Amino acid sequence: MIAEPTLERTEDSTDMTEEEIFHRIEDSYLYLVHPEIHDESFQKGIKTILSLAPLVSDDLIVSMITGASWGERLVGLCLGLTKQPQGWMEAIVKSLRDPRGIAIVPACATLAVLGREGSFKIESSFAEGFNRAAFDGEVGWAMDKARHHANSRAEAIDDLGPNYGQIFEKHLEVYQWIYKNASSVPEPAAKSSRVGIALRTQTHASLNMTVHELLHEIRSYYTRHVLEALAETPSEGSRVMREAALRDANGTLTSNGLLGLPLRHDLYLISATQDPECFELDVNGLLSFEPATFNLGEEMPVLRMAPFQWDRCLLRVTGLWVAFDRQILRDWFHRWFDGDDTHQPNEQGFFGVVHSLSDPVIEGEVITFQIDFGSAPIEAFEQLIDVFQTLGATRIEVAER
Repeated sequence: MIAEPTLERTEDSTDMTEEEIFHRIEDSYLYLVHPEIHDESFQKGIKTILSLAPLVSDDLIVSMITGASWGERLVGLCLGLTKQPQGWMEAIVKSLRDPRGIAIVPACATLAVLGREGSFKIESSFAEGFNRAAFDGEVGWAMDKARHHANSRAEAIDDLGPNYGQIFEKHLEVYQWIYKNASSVPEPAAKSSRVGIALRTQTHASLNMTVHELLHEIRSYYTRHVLEALAETPSEGSRVMREAALRDANGTLTSNGLLGLPLRHDLYLISATQDPECFELDVNGLLSFEPATFNLGEEMPVLRMAPFQWDRCLLRVTGLWVAFDRQILRDWFHRWFDGDDTHQPNEQGFFGVVHSLSDPVIEGEVITFQIDFGSAPIEAFEQLIDVFQTLGATRIEVAER
């Protein structure tokens, strides 16, 4: 079970929390999975992470290096190379005794850099006491690679990691660059101004962030944990299809419910010997915050937001006529569903599409909808609020259940 994180921003604190770090860097840490140091997007993403180093305490960096997820470990390694806090090298070694698949190669590449620089000695007995067979032998392979590069050993070692296909030398190049350029890390970038539609101007008082920024936090929490779940999903011998729409034998979209809408699943595994299997990736835990009510402006509905999961969003809408125009809602859904599959995946493999919308459930003056926003951007949520406003909604409550 994933622990429920809490967003906190205090006036007196100068050190960032882990949640604030991920809020600022968004998905930039994903560039560290298969780094391409000469790619402009990678350079921009990595500099975003490094720019936060002056704002992060040494204790938090050490804690992140041995954190529960591979994502926080990757960020911790970058910040560690930048600040080199006391105890951080011991934390790297400790992380390899309790490994997280995607973080194994980065941790060993970091030790190789420190070995080259004379800060950490990698002896022939280095790998003793570790489970070299863990993650399909990735731990042992990465340790041999680290010793090879730190001590300029000549023997050949396979180029690709056996677990996740990472290229050790590309990680080595990245962490070497971070180590060499730690003194020239850019200053933290200023946050963008709060402008735009009502959701970008209304502020959650206790969090000191706009509704738009809060939605970004909720979506980022979901996408981050989906990627971690994907990395742990066994797919040997199968072709993986992400966010595919459900179709019949003729390739036609299937429709469901009174609204007659199609749906998508998180993941399909397709093999030559078995029927395709579909999966819904379970993201446990919620981004915790105090529920709040926002007055979005004249002729706009009141919006009440409580913690919810991006793929399990419950909307309770007040003010709609029972026989409201369903077609407006269908048009919104089809725009973000992309039934023709024209959307291209982004760097993390997300297609930016909604997965499903339930039929309305009418309970007195309240009409309830269940929505799986999938990987759709925040604009999909904002436009849905606009749709309900057009249909006459006076109040919208957002929650998980």
